[in-house]
Amino acid sequence: MNHSLKPWNTFGIDHNAQHIVCAEDEQQLLNAWQHATAEGQPVLILGEGSNVLFLEDYRGTVIINRIKGIEIHDEPDAWYLHVGAGENWHRW
Repeated sequence: MNHSLKPWNTFGIDHNAQHIVCAEDEQQLLNAWQHATAEGQPVLILGEGSNVLFLEDYRGTVIINRIKGIEIHDEPDAWYLHVGAGENWHRW
C-alpha cells in the first residue's frame, strides 16, 4: 500500500491506497472496476477529490475518473448536454 492519495484530494492529506488507476474512458473504468472486484477489493471512484476526506489508508482500488467530453444538442424546445463524468463543472 504505497500509492499516495495526496495529489488526488483537495485537502492534500497524505494517506495511501493499495492501487490507483486513472480512467480516461468508460472502458478503462469498467476494466479497473472488474479487475478490483474480481480480486475482492473495495473500489472508490474519485473525481476532483473535493468531497472526500481520507482519515486513513484506503485498502482497495481508487479509480480516478478522467472521462472528458461535452456534447451540446440544440433542439427547438430544449438544449441537451452530454457531459463526461470527469469534467469539472465549475470550469464550464
